[in-house]
Amino acid sequence: MVLHSSISPKKKQELIHGTRDVPPADFLLKIESFSKLPELINNQKKKYYESCCFEAGGFNWRFRLLVLRANRVQEKKIISVYLVLDESNVLPTGSDVIANFKFFIYDQIRDNYLTVEDGDNRYKHFNKEKTCQGFSNVISLSRLKCASNGYLVNDSCVFGVEVQVIKNTRTAECLSFIQIPPEDLFVHSWKINNFSRRNAQLCDPQAFTFAGRKWRIQIKTDYVNNSLCMKLKLDDTNYGTLAGLIGWLRRENDHRLYAIYTLGVKNQLHKDQDVKYSIGKWFNPEPTVVTWEHIIDMKELYNQSKGFLVDDVLIVEAHIEWMFASKDIIVDGMKVGEEEN
Repeated sequence: MVLHSSISPKKKQELIHGTRDVPPADFLLKIESFSKLPELINNQKKKYYESCCFEAGGFNWRFRLLVLRANRVQEKKIISVYLVLDESNVLPTGSDVIANFKFFIYDQIRDNYLTVEDGDNRYKHFNKEKTCQGFSNVISLSRLKCASNGYLVNDSCVFGVEVQVIKNTRTAECLSFIQIPPEDLFVHSWKINNFSRRNAQLCDPQAFTFAGRKWRIQIKTDYVNNSLCMKLKLDDTNYGTLAGLIGWLRRENDHRLYAIYTLGVKNQLHKDQDVKYSIGKWFNPEPTVVTWEHIIDMKELYNQSKGFLVDDVLIVEAHIEWMFASKDIIVDGMKVGEEEN
């Protein structure tokens, strides 16, 4: 093992860098299409990526990653990583979870790991008020991208974390940008006849397929705000049937999906005056509640001169632009970078 220390400029942390052949015992995050990660982060309110929940030492944790500028003057960008005590933990009032942790970056050329840990080698105290601790400058973006270092190969990299006093188990997550096949690059339209005589809430009877998953448009009339609302529903598993329930229990299609998509109402008289609303949301594999989006005021919708409702026909549309998938993967007994069978 080779060790050297460096000083992180912001928090003045003394970090010890080393190398290790053995992977982290607790958690790995493989990021495919790393260059697309800023799009995912920038389209969220919280400007970081936070992993799925993993267990270590009897507690639930998450791995958090940020890409930041070193300071306001320099354009140099740095990678920040943190260990987060998940809010699902039930802690007695005034109690702390004490842990020591080490972060990892996989060198795909030399088949070993860069390790980064606190130079003071102190245990960290996590509690209800202090749930997040880590290193603000674990590695510079230029060093990560340097081809000779082996950290970023074919736009793919692997981070990890190990927490002291843990069970020797490991959970992994793969975050991938979904390549969109040409046949999926279309706008799905739903033509609703006799709209004014329909129920207040409707679901598109015709599902459409995107990236191998089935989706449906839903609409409803919000009488409180007097507006038409829409949402997109992930609908490739029917939990009301025995086969659908078994598929869910077996964790089939077990992905967390993040989609950037557009919902809107087509203007049937003026082609350049469609109403569109762009949204970014996570869709989980289990049944989940997706919030409604207010698309158009009902007064404007029913105004015949506007062109949205013609002969009591309404046309609503959905278009998924791009998507990330986060999937739990088993890595015990399998080398990082190996393909799953």
